[in-house]
Amino acid sequence: MDKKQLRVLGSAAVAVGIALYGFIAVAEPRETMTSRDIDLRITTDKDVYRIGETPMVRATLTNNSDRDIMVALPMDGSLIGLRYPKTTFAVTVPANAGPKAMIGFCGNTNPINMDIFQTLKKGDSIELFGEGGIGAAYDLDRGMRGPGTYTIQLTYATDGTDVRHWIGDLLRPPEAAALTVEIQPYLSKVPLMNLKSNTVEITYESAFDSVAEALRGNPTDQVYGLRQLQTTDMSKKERNALVDGIIDIIRAKKDHSRSEFFRGGMAVLAESAEHDDAKRIWKAVRPIYKKHGYVDVLRSSDMEAMLVQTLLALESPQRAEALTFLLTRQEHKSGSGNPIYPRGQVLRVLFEEKSEDITTVLQRIAADKHPGAQSY
Repeated sequence: MDKKQLRVLGSAAVAVGIALYGFIAVAEPRETMTSRDIDLRITTDKDVYRIGETPMVRATLTNNSDRDIMVALPMDGSLIGLRYPKTTFAVTVPANAGPKAMIGFCGNTNPINMDIFQTLKKGDSIELFGEGGIGAAYDLDRGMRGPGTYTIQLTYATDGTDVRHWIGDLLRPPEAAALTVEIQPYLSKVPLMNLKSNTVEITYESAFDSVAEALRGNPTDQVYGLRQLQTTDMSKKERNALVDGIIDIIRAKKDHSRSEFFRGGMAVLAESAEHDDAKRIWKAVRPIYKKHGYVDVLRSSDMEAMLVQTLLALESPQRAEALTFLLTRQEHKSGSGNPIYPRGQVLRVLFEEKSEDITTVLQRIAADKHPGAQSY
């Protein structure tokens, strides 16, 4: 029987094993190595950052053992612990860091590429994330949202023995079987490791002495300034500068160069708007809605949701009046010529916020002679 026939037979056997048992282990036993054998060390591109900057982290594996070994470089899903090798960061934050930002991912992992397996000769080193390090691609600073000192530590793990946790999950059974056979000679040479790196301290400083100064700057400075606004108490001057900037963009319809500022500023207002802020925003958008049926920079569902959250800071009955207006406004006509009344975001926010206005708003709509009310 030639090698090709053996490979086909092996793939078939693995496929049957996966189908029957849902698990397949590495055929050959793997040795265990510790930090005495393999050193994991991380460094950052600098020690001090301003709020909004992302630290670039380099991770180096050094083979201190008396023989050559095989290591596996990270793939998609490694940084969030979805697959092996796992390369996960632990970040400790000061008490005033503010809420940790969320990061989204699809939950699937691509098929493994055998190029991730690299021979590391004794005495040599290899960069886990390449020469440039890792930073923005992972959004490492999602927990670094306030001034203070943070610590970073990396864990590198290859101790997974179930091949399914290596090969990826976007695979049909025949593909999974073939990759399971192909990976065996590589994975059997990768030691079982669960290494922790050194701990690195970095400091975040406030981006600007005055957030109002940042909001008058270039788009990058505006983003940094908005990050700072999310973690500090705004002065009246800073709050007015933020609202002024948002209103300028609303009245100008579109300003692509400041879109990050607008989205970030609306996000800040949605979380922290006061009555006067909401009143000024509503005064700016109402006549535009009334004339055109829409505001260009507020036409996406997430921006409309931020507007509604901001308007919840209005005092009653103006709050109910504004929300009723948004629910019944006519934005444009459909292809059939029928008017369309965008309202999903208004209702969603009202229900999510458990707003006391929901009953009042629906009662007003029920009694309203406006044609949009008839669609409820």
